Amino acid sequence: TANQIEYDRGRDIVTATGNVDAIDHAESTRVRAGKVRYDRRLDYAWATDNPVLTLDEAGGKSTKVLGSTLEFDNAKRRVFALGKVRIERERLHAEGDRAEFYQSEQRALLLGEPRAWDDEGAVRGDTLEIRFAQHRVKSMQVRPNAVVDFQAKSEVGRGERNHAVGDTVTL
Repeated sequence: TANQIEYDRGRDIVTATGNVDAIDHAESTRVRAGKVRYDRRLDYAWATDNPVLTLDEAGGKSTKVLGSTLEFDNAKRRVFALGKVRIERERLHAEGDRAEFYQSEQRALLLGEPRAWDDEGAVRGDTLEIRFAQHRVKSMQVRPNAVVDFQAKSEVGRGERNHAVGDTVTL
């Protein structure tokens, strides 16, 4: 849905503006934005004006991806988030200048001074790569210039504290 939808038949482009809310039930995704432009010939879309991609998972959990622009290469099952990218999933947060999601390979890259954190620690480096299995994080690799700070929250006694620096760190 949107406040206005225009179709350019000659170029085969659909442009939706104003409170755009697009749902893909097959992929369990939802895009909200001020504007979405979809090139039907290329099977490629651009979402701008405060776009938010929500990926719903079993059990009611969801991941939100925010950026200045979201691009969807549907033919190759890739999504790109550009400009002040933020990713939020429960207590896990990440940010960087660019995020690339490769659905067929079940992996994502966060680039441009990426960092991720939760209430127990943080990681940062030049590239943050996340691998998935069944919509769950399987592993995270930070490379190069990797820095990991971790402090386990302990209900009793002293909590564990770690600081690691290296070329590559895999979690």
